[in-house]
Amino acid sequence: MYAVVNRLRLKSAIPPEVWERAQAELPARAREVPGFEALYVIEVADDEVVLLVVGDTAETLDRVASEVGNDWMTDNVIPHLAAPPDRQIGKVVASAASTGSS
Repeated sequence: MYAVVNRLRLKSAIPPEVWERAQAELPARAREVPGFEALYVIEVADDEVVLLVVGDTAETLDRVASEVGNDWMTDNVIPHLAAPPDRQIGKVVASAASTGSS
């Protein structure tokens, strides 16, 4: 399992409707990429957002970025950035998840 973390520093707030569109549009498109596992958009501050994408290989994450994220980010997020995204990709060496059972 691999993960990519994209740290986005903002010069202006991203309107809530952009994140609503992200929720409506991106998950289904990402699921079309074999090996895709998860996508999270995390608002860590008024001027910072972190994107976390999980997949089975680094190549899967590159495909999600190129086939799903690049055009969408260019159209919806890039105009709000104060700096280029800080993109880090690596192998997951430890993890935990809820099994959903109580």
